Amino acid sequence: MATTEPQKWSATLGASADVNALPATTPAGSGRASTSGLFPPVTQLPLDQGGIAPERGDFNALFKYLGEYLFYLMQGGTFSYTTDYDYTAGNLVMHGGSLYLCIAPNGPGSAVKYPTDTAYWRQLALTSQLPTVNNGTLTIQKDGATVATFTANQAGNATANITISEIDSQSVSGTGGWVRFKSGVQIVFSSGEVNTICNFPVAFIAEPRVEMTTPALGGYVGTAGWSARTTTYIIGAVFDAINNQWRNDGNFDYIAIGFWK
Repeated sequence: MATTEPQKWSATLGASADVNALPATTPAGSGRASTSGLFPPVTQLPLDQGGIAPERGDFNALFKYLGEYLFYLMQGGTFSYTTDYDYTAGNLVMHGGSLYLCIAPNGPGSAVKYPTDTAYWRQLALTSQLPTVNNGTLTIQKDGATVATFTANQAGNATANITISEIDSQSVSGTGGWVRFKSGVQIVFSSGEVNTICNFPVAFIAEPRVEMTTPALGGYVGTAGWSARTTTYIIGAVFDAINNQWRNDGNFDYIAIGFWK
């Protein structure tokens, strides 16, 4: 597993390459690459034994095809929902301008369920739907429209009704705990040791978002992250910024946010 982020591309791989249009299947008697079978066996035979040389335009097309997808992901792209795919819990899609998290399998292999079906999907808040603070002013929005603003030291008072989901159950102690909301959101917070499986006190139905910090440390300045993450545990990692190395000891605090139903 890579411990550092790879270098991002400045443009799509093969952006200006000359390419062949790839067929779905290889035409009989040819050495053309196809999207289903790639290069046929005849392209590996010597030419004097009836082999057919693969075409450079096919290689370019394959690299460009993959490059377009990778570059889209590098730019933070999320693919739109389609009824052609089977989705599993944890998949993310865009639909109707909103981001959705799959919480139960669905698709043509079982039953097609659109992201608006709350038994199979959860809508995640976009930046336009979150409160923002700019130069002392708190702006609360709903579906991209401003509901109310609050400015520090403003002459008058202002109020806005903010609905917070009702708590379903919770368990909190001095060392951590968890809170489950009836909306399905779950928050878990605790601490753990580096390179050791740290079990969540309660499980998520899909991999949660995890944020980690290092407490006060002696002798080094650390940055915490996870090297493995599942619905039931994380394995933490701490980077020693002074000595420029990953540590085999130490601990971390974390908060995980996801869904329990």
